Amino acid sequence: MYGIYIRGRRIVDAILDHDKLIETRNSPTLDRFIGQTVGIILTGCGKPKLVGYAYIVARHNFTNVEDFRAHTSVHCIQPGSRWDYRPGKVGYWLADAVRCDEITLDSVKGNRIWREI
Repeated sequence: MYGIYIRGRRIVDAILDHDKLIETRNSPTLDRFIGQTVGIILTGCGKPKLVGYAYIVARHNFTNVEDFRAHTSVHCIQPGSRWDYRPGKVGYWLADAVRCDEITLDSVKGNRIWREI
């Protein structure tokens, strides 16, 4: 199984609480996981931790800033933040998110998008 890195407790909690239903990326880096359950790996708070799982349903290609703004309630990114819309931005619809007991993982060098768990 693979896990995807997500930075920040607030964002991870929003996913696991079913408030954030679209995980956004600047390019289609998670396409390989569409149709699969992946681990949710919390980063930015010490060593990476596996904190839950979610199913990646489909990719959403944001066509313009208006499309991105129309989905604010499900991607939870506020206008003007460093994660705001830019051309090429994609989103991944998430479903069936569940928490697990936190498991601290060893840090790895290199790939900061996903890893085998």
